[in-house]
Amino acid sequence: EKYISKTEQDIYRDEQESDKDDDVQNKRKQKREMDEKWQGKYSLTMLNEIMNAIRLQLSATLAPGEMIFKTKDFYPLAQNAVLTKEDEILDFDAQENWDPEWTGSMQIDVEDDSKPIMGIVKAWSPYLFVAGLLVITRLPYFNLEPVLRGPGILTNWSWSGIFGSDISASFQPFWSPGTIFIIVSLITMGLHGLKIPAYKVALGKSLKTLVPASMALVFTVPMVQVFINSSGGAAGYEQMPLLLAEGVANLAGQAWPFFSTFIGGLCAFVAGSNTVSNMMFSLFQFCVGERIMADPTWIVALQAVGGAAGNIICVHNVVAASAVVGLVGKEGAVIRKTLLPFFYYALLTGAVGYGIVNMSSGLVNAGFITAALIFATMIFCIVKFNRGSSQ
Repeated sequence: EKYISKTEQDIYRDEQESDKDDDVQNKRKQKREMDEKWQGKYSLTMLNEIMNAIRLQLSATLAPGEMIFKTKDFYPLAQNAVLTKEDEILDFDAQENWDPEWTGSMQIDVEDDSKPIMGIVKAWSPYLFVAGLLVITRLPYFNLEPVLRGPGILTNWSWSGIFGSDISASFQPFWSPGTIFIIVSLITMGLHGLKIPAYKVALGKSLKTLVPASMALVFTVPMVQVFINSSGGAAGYEQMPLLLAEGVANLAGQAWPFFSTFIGGLCAFVAGSNTVSNMMFSLFQFCVGERIMADPTWIVALQAVGGAAGNIICVHNVVAASAVVGLVGKEGAVIRKTLLPFFYYALLTGAVGYGIVNMSSGLVNAGFITAALIFATMIFCIVKFNRGSSQ
């Protein structure tokens, strides 16, 4: 308290000597009067607010009268600060005043949140079972792969020479993660005491979400196979990925790593999956890497990174997530908000990839310089906007 008092006295003396403006002097006089009035009444609150007011006066970051939280009773010394009295409770505005993009069709009525329906371990148990079964079936120690993927009518469904072509397809139902999800759902039914009618309702809702995505995949996977196996024919053309790689290598040249992540992301945006994106364009990216004399494995890695980034703007993912949280019809608003993070993610990783691929020219190359500029811009924005929010 002595230190604060001495600091205030020094500040007042310096201010009186350096600033003779009448309006400012009146404000300081009012502050001193209110200091005396509130002395001993709200000691801790007053001490914190005095420190905050001094900090703001010294930094001069707020305009007079500007406030972050509008509360009914601000201490005059901290009228420009964010601190309020100890008994003030800050909360969201009334729901009818919210931005329309914040809410959707789902309404949650919480009558009594003090009594949870089930414990946290019980609630998380389905995820634990999924993770456990996936790990157990994949670990070589248990040697379950020959049993789950071995030859047999039940364990291996195959189709050779599809429509007289050289293309073959196979599916191992017991090795598929989807089978594990179904098994865990049945385990959860007993663990959570879920009755059969309720399980049917949940299953029906899941199928309604699953069917649209499945319809898209039914046509996407054959399209990928046509794209990859498009060589031959009467004209004797090469595969489409190889021809595209030839054209892109001539057009972009050594700068291709900057664009490889965007190709992966845009394909994920259209196709709806990082897996499909990699299926379609991994061969294409590999061939581009070979033609520009770069390590093709790094180019394919950038393709995978771009596909992962594309998941945040993927229409299928946004539609599914919006349906789960009740934001049906707000998909456009969600994609608009995730588009900028995707651009940042893809550009930064592409720049770093370019720097790595061209390490032979030294650390000071266009890739690492671009990545450094992105980091500097990011830090500048964080400092600037964080400072503005703290005001």
